[in-house]
Amino acid sequence: MDKRTAAEFARTHGWLATTPVEFQDEVVARADLVRLKTGQPLYAAGDDSGGLFGLIAGRLDVHLTTLGNEHSLAFVGQPGIWIGDIAAVTGQKRIMTIVASGQCEILRLPRAEMMRIVEKTPTAWQYFAAMLAQNFARAVEIIEYLRCPTPARRIAALLLNLVGERTPQALQVSQVEMAEMTHFGRTTVQSALTDLSQLGLVRRRYATIEIVDITALRRFAQAPG
Repeated sequence: MDKRTAAEFARTHGWLATTPVEFQDEVVARADLVRLKTGQPLYAAGDDSGGLFGLIAGRLDVHLTTLGNEHSLAFVGQPGIWIGDIAAVTGQKRIMTIVASGQCEILRLPRAEMMRIVEKTPTAWQYFAAMLAQNFARAVEIIEYLRCPTPARRIAALLLNLVGERTPQALQVSQVEMAEMTHFGRTTVQSALTDLSQLGLVRRRYATIEIVDITALRRFAQAPG
């Protein structure tokens, strides 16, 4: 994939697609294309801020650093997601570790270029703030689904959180990874996915979950009890 192809994807998927064309032009012109191999870190907790990153192809795993200095899988980023916003905006060190799962193609906007955009057009801050708000809302959703005691509803909420507004609505995620993110055992996750499959809400394939009816899945996840 070349930068032009990556830019075309970014302009039509995720956060950048919601911004004005003029702003998109600035971001694309100042960004470069980064490639990561499986297991290669994009950045680690404690690293200096390096900028914003838009995932074009592949998958990025988000790990939170625990009190025991171990890493815990909290989220799996699918194509269209932009990350790195907290450190890029504040200039502070990274608080999470991001690792490539599979071959990844990523658009990188260095923090220095981000600052040049807002120096040129101060109102551009609103678009970076919108990214912060989107990612914050996703983090709140994670907290909310972890409070759901019913396994099938927690798994449904997890899938909705991971897929966001993506189309097609298929996720590269294994049952082991879902167990880690939801703090359930693997057997519990399998049982919950069976329930969702029998309801016609999802379809299971190897290391992939396809959302069959996202509207019905959302109703199920938000139902009381």
